[in-house]
Amino acid sequence: IIPGEKQPPSADQDSQDKIEIPEGSKTMQFETSESSTPADPESAIPDHLELHDGLSGGHHFDQDSDIDGLFLVLMVVDEDGRALSLDGFEVDADLTVVVTDPYDESDDARVGRWEFSPDEVRNFVRRTPIDGIHIPIAWQDRIPSGSDVIVHIRMAAAEEEMRCQGKIRLQESVASSHWLPRG
Repeated sequence: IIPGEKQPPSADQDSQDKIEIPEGSKTMQFETSESSTPADPESAIPDHLELHDGLSGGHHFDQDSDIDGLFLVLMVVDEDGRALSLDGFEVDADLTVVVTDPYDESDDARVGRWEFSPDEVRNFVRRTPIDGIHIPIAWQDRIPSGSDVIVHIRMAAAEEEMRCQGKIRLQESVASSHWLPRG
């Protein structure tokens, strides 16, 4: 260690202290891997929806220990697979969520169907812990019998439509886990 005056990193783009971002890394729409200048947010075009695996999961709506529904975190992604910030977009779409029970062998495995208006969808848009649409789903008449559910999501406005689906574990999502530090 050589003592000296603290200085910021060199502004030189070819500096050896620069951290290279690996190819294929997912970045927010305003970041680019080629330069440090922000891209034009108007040039980002939503391509599809993705469920966030780590933040989506079972949810408690009351104080008991039973899972009362789901909390889904839906990301809007461009064609390069980068999650988009929804700040530059006017979200004006209907949202439909259908949940099915993969362990139900009856003719109707549907747990429920939830429809949300554009006003409700706009209220679900959040920036933290990740930019996206955060959807609370409370069970209606049926409760799934297993530890997983299949979620089908459709977001539609005028002629445009985006869909996604995924398998969600009914245990609490990692974001809402309760842990105590040791030390």
